[in-house]
Amino acid sequence: MRNTLLIAIPALFLAQAAVAQNCNKLNVPVQWTIHSMYVDQSTPAAITGDGSPYVNGQSGVEAVIQVCSGSFDATMNPGRSRSVTFNLNQPLTANPPSWTSASVSGAGSFNVRNLWFVPSGHTRATEYTFTTLLGSAVPTKSGSWNLAMRAVSDTVAAPLDYALINAPYPNSPVVVHHCPAGADASTNTCLATGHETWLVYPSPNPTGSGYSQTGRQITQVGTLLNTQKGTVNSGEFSVPFYFSISLLQ
Repeated sequence: MRNTLLIAIPALFLAQAAVAQNCNKLNVPVQWTIHSMYVDQSTPAAITGDGSPYVNGQSGVEAVIQVCSGSFDATMNPGRSRSVTFNLNQPLTANPPSWTSASVSGAGSFNVRNLWFVPSGHTRATEYTFTTLLGSAVPTKSGSWNLAMRAVSDTVAAPLDYALINAPYPNSPVVVHHCPAGADASTNTCLATGHETWLVYPSPNPTGSGYSQTGRQITQVGTLLNTQKGTVNSGEFSVPFYFSISLLQ
C-alpha cells in the first residue's frame, strides 16, 4: 500500500502541473508600449521604457492578459535583457527614501487590474473608459519596493488596503481608455491601429486640495510600499505615466 502511495503522489503532482501548463496557454499575449511622455504629450513620464515595445515572447519579455487565473489582469515583466526606469523625483510627502533621488532601472514589472473589464452598455467593439488599479515592482538594487495606484473610487474594485495606501493623500484612479480593433483615431484619443488597444494612465485630476507637503500639486498620486518586512507606506509621489497595451492579433 505504501509503495502504491509513493508512486501515486508524484503522478498527482505531474498531472496538476500539466493542467496548470495547459491553462496558462489561455493567457493572451500582448504588446506593451511605455511612452516617454504622459498622455497630455507635454509632461515627461516618471515611468519609461528602454526605447522599444515589450512584446510577449521576444527577448525574454512576458506580457499577457491573465485569462487562466480569471483575473484578466494585464501583466508585464521585461525579463533580464530588457529594462524599465522609474524616476520618483516628485515626492508629495516629506523624507522619502534616499534612493528615490535618482532614477532606477532594471527588470521591474507591472500589473493592471482586470484590463478586460467592460462597462455596462458597451462591448469590446466600442470605445469606452473605466478606472482600475496599478501595481508595479520597482527595480531597486536592494530591498523590495512596489509603486501602487489604488484609488478608493476605482470602477473595477476598491482595494482592501486602501487605508494604508491612500495616506496622507488619496491615490489617483488609473484610467483605461479602450480602443476597439480598427480604431481610426477619430476621437484624437485612440491610436490608429488595427489591433484592439487599451491606453492606461493615471487620472490628471487632483486628488487633494491645495499642495502637498513638498509643495507639489496633489495629482497622479501613487504610494511607494516597502514590502521587505511586511507592507509599509514609504511615501507618496506624483507619477505620470502612459502605457499602450495591444493584442498581437
